[in-house]
Amino acid sequence: MGSSWVLDDPETPIRIMLLGVAGPMEVNGAVFNDVMPNLGVTLTDEEVALVLTYVRSSWGNSAPRPRR
Repeated sequence: MGSSWVLDDPETPIRIMLLGVAGPMEVNGAVFNDVMPNLGVTLTDEEVALVLTYVRSSWGNSAPRPRR
């Protein structure tokens, strides 16, 4: 429930989506060791914003949805 990776600093998930990430990461006590490709070359800015809005407000994460 809730991940500090997507809730604590809103710029962290943006950087991860745009630049990608690899190697071990600890999330709520569980260690994941995989690769996430840089989606900034594939997705538009609007698509990145939509994905991150969904992630930050789903699966037990409680970030507020931005107002339009």
